[in-house]
Amino acid sequence: MKTNFNFLSILFLIIIMSNITFAQPTTIPFELSAQYNGQYDYKILGNTHNEFDNNSNPPPPCEMLTQSSAVLELENNQNIVLAYLYWSGVGNGLFDPEIQLNGETIFADIINVVDPQQFGSFFYYGSFKDITQLVQEDGSGTYIFSGLDLNPIIGADCSGGTQFSGWSIFVIYEDNTLPIQQVNVYNGFASVYGFGLNSSATIEVGSLNVVDTQDARMGFLAWNGSPNLFFNESISFNGNLLSNPPLNPVDNPFNGTNSYTGATDLWNMDLDFFDISNYIEEGDTSANITFTSGFNRYIQNVVTVIRSELPDATVELINFSGIADCDERDFTIETQVGNFNASDILPANTPISFFVLDENDEEVFLETFFTQAEIAIDESETQFFTISIPDEIPENTTLIAKVNTLADGSNPINESNILNNDFEQELFLPISPEPLTTQNLTQCANLSESFFNLEEALENAEDTEDEISFHLSQEDAEEGENPIENPADYNPTELIESLFVRRFDDNCFAVSEFEIESLIPPQINEPELFSECDFSEEQLGFTEFDLTSKIDEIT
Repeated sequence: MKTNFNFLSILFLIIIMSNITFAQPTTIPFELSAQYNGQYDYKILGNTHNEFDNNSNPPPPCEMLTQSSAVLELENNQNIVLAYLYWSGVGNGLFDPEIQLNGETIFADIINVVDPQQFGSFFYYGSFKDITQLVQEDGSGTYIFSGLDLNPIIGADCSGGTQFSGWSIFVIYEDNTLPIQQVNVYNGFASVYGFGLNSSATIEVGSLNVVDTQDARMGFLAWNGSPNLFFNESISFNGNLLSNPPLNPVDNPFNGTNSYTGATDLWNMDLDFFDISNYIEEGDTSANITFTSGFNRYIQNVVTVIRSELPDATVELINFSGIADCDERDFTIETQVGNFNASDILPANTPISFFVLDENDEEVFLETFFTQAEIAIDESETQFFTISIPDEIPENTTLIAKVNTLADGSNPINESNILNNDFEQELFLPISPEPLTTQNLTQCANLSESFFNLEEALENAEDTEDEISFHLSQEDAEEGENPIENPADYNPTELIESLFVRRFDDNCFAVSEFEIESLIPPQINEPELFSECDFSEEQLGFTEFDLTSKIDEIT
């Protein structure tokens, strides 16, 4: 048991807590998590940490394993394209969040927690991690799952018989000897809680494409079943009861078995699959799976494998940098719609819708366009579309193209993989700054002696940290070329000059114009001595001068 977390463990714990979903009381909705169409199939492996059935007689020891292993066997021509790790048990998944797989430390991407309102105050959780890269590197061989110790939670009281933990790895692989088929994986966490009463959980699986019912299969991962304690238990597909006796009787499918290996001692855990070829029809796009039990059982994933021939629409923006010109809101975008990982033609008039994120990261619909012709398998079509971004969209946003998608998010064309329909491009929409406010400057001086501090022409320059430069022409200002080297001591070459000031915010610029004028002082002649005699009787040396009489002489 770990009693202390190091700093890294605490950091990861904070991160995964943001990905925990609690349900009150019983179900985390199932969603399509992966979809592959082509020559694909899957393998599943895993192991329980219960050494005995919880409901065996005499009662088993109140203790679970903390480590177990299972083997993945792949042929040389089977190439791994996806791998998911699941683990589950009593508690909320945070008591011991750090586990190891083949010695590598792993934290969950998602932890789903349910409260079945069963015995005591126990919660039950299902954790999920995408481990595709790890399994692609390790390949076939033994996988050792360790580091999960839930014994301190259950303590010494196992009287309720609902203590379990275990793990499973789900692998999708490509094999060129397989028929064309669709593999869908649905993740969630459902508690089938009855406590002696008949209770059920129904999971709707969508995005199916049934063109051939041959060899159709449905599998699932379930927890806390028992071969010894069961009541009103069943699994039905589209209302049809499923079984594959003697491994999984119709009235006790949650009995600790592994349909892939034939094991009957996978205590408190079930890895099972059933033939559903008689319970689907060509053209079906969805189905319902209902689990019932008089005791609490937990379903963590569902997988379907159905023969399929479908197009696979993808979209990509070509030669688009995602950086607009300043104040540009209209774009012509080169768009490529492909039909590459497909087994059928993509029909003409397939929609391509464009969206953009607003300041709250909510999608804003822009416009829908359509393909022009049928697109054959492994072919594509390129078109140019013009879109306009609303003014209220912020400078930094994301442009999203969605093929086979209408404005309401619906997908009108049945295709093999609706999870790869989107293409996102970060988009920067720079906006020009406000031009600086200027005033004209004048001073009295001859040109050779006239020097201006051009910064005095700016009324609000102190309000910005943008780069400011002065230029002799508007063209130089717009291009950011030939700035005046010493604007604080500028000597003009003409009496009246128009100058331009450039404001640049590292992305866009604005240009303002102002004038400077040098006023040449007037020419003044030196007048002759101006004198008047004092003709008064007192002869005191005072008289009156008419200075205006010298104006003509001076000027």
